[in-house]
This record gives sequence, structure tokens and C-alpha cells, in this order.
Amino acid sequence: MRKVLALTPEGWADPTPAVAAVTLDNTAPVTTLACPVGPQPPNVRVYGTVTDLLVDPMGTQYKLGDAGYSPPGNPIVPCLGCPDNTFLIQLNDLVEGQYTLTVRSTDAAHLIGNEAVCEFVVDVGAPDTFFKAHPPRKAAGAGPSRFVFGCDELACTYGYVLDGGAIQQVMEDELALDGLAVGLHTLKVFAMDSAGNMDLTPAVYTWSVVAEGDGSCASLPTMP
Repeated sequence: MRKVLALTPEGWADPTPAVAAVTLDNTAPVTTLACPVGPQPPNVRVYGTVTDLLVDPMGTQYKLGDAGYSPPGNPIVPCLGCPDNTFLIQLNDLVEGQYTLTVRSTDAAHLIGNEAVCEFVVDVGAPDTFFKAHPPRKAAGAGPSRFVFGCDELACTYGYVLDGGAIQQVMEDELALDGLAVGLHTLKVFAMDSAGNMDLTPAVYTWSVVAEGDGSCASLPTMP
């Protein structure tokens, strides 16, 4: 509590001084996050709270990954219909993968608190793998058997199994198999999405490598 007295030149004091209550805040705000648990859909809600003597409704900001912070007031504290000092961050149309959300708050005394960090995963399930191109059912053995494959998500890596062997990784969406013996071969391709889910029902293609001169087609890719 502070009182201010006015004095006349003769030294008389105002008997009814001005009175003001002053809050001194030397502590930076503390931000906490209720991090989502388990796989999340593409639209994610994250709630949090700000603890401080002088909470600034426009002082909380967030960033996703290495992006810059949101403008002040995004989110607003408190959010509509929320308890005091509670905020809501709405993240929409996220692709599958792991995310890091960082939030900081500045109070009305311009003190900046430590960052609160939350990690979560967006995952809508395992991808579906398919062939975009493959050799004909009978392919000449002179050149490699070429495949192009894909998945139904934005970004996938791939693994394949040839003739029941060990699984091999391939970072691109195409594969050239050279030096195959004459005979029947089977290729299985598994897609893995950015959330780490592997397709457990791989795309499968069976074809024959035949000796040259028997009228077979070349091993160039054909559409399925």
C-alpha cells in the first residue's frame, strides 16, 4: 500500500492522501503443459496453465519444432470457457510424425519465464504399400528387374524381402534387382511411415526371369 500526500508551501499536509495498492512482482511466470499421451489424430489440442502474480492475457506464445514463436496473444490466457490462467493451443492438419511443442509466457511485469516443452506423436495407423511399376510376368534375364512402389501417406521409407530372404532397407521408392537367376521370384515391399508404423500386409509381386531368346519381354517396369 502506498500513500501520497500533498504539501502546501506552509507545510500543511493533505488530510485525505491519495492511496494506491501496488503489487511487486519479481518472479517470472511458470508455464506448464498437459502433454497429449499416445498416438494423436491430425488435429491436436494441448492445454496449459500460467502461474504468476501478474498474468498477462496476451503474454503466452508457442512454437512447433524449429519454427518461430506465435504472435503475442496466441494463445489467450484464459481460453474461452476455461479456468483462470488456463490456455488452449489448437494444432490442425498435422502430418504423421513426432512433434515438439514449446511454450513460454511473459507476465505484466515483462518477466519471461522458462520454456515448457511437450512432445507427442501424430499417427493415423500403418501405411498401405502398393506397386506403381514392375517387370512383366516374364522378364528377360539380361538386365535388372525394376520396381517402383509407393504408400498412401505423405512420406514413407521402405523395406523389401526377395524370395524369402532377410528384410533389406531402401530409402527411395524404386528398386533395381540385378543378377537374378533364371526362374520364379517373389518380391515383398513394406512401407514404414514417419510415425514408425510398418505395413504388415506388404505389396507382393511374383514374376519369372527367363533366359534370353525365348521371346520374353525386357525387364523394364510396367504399370500394375
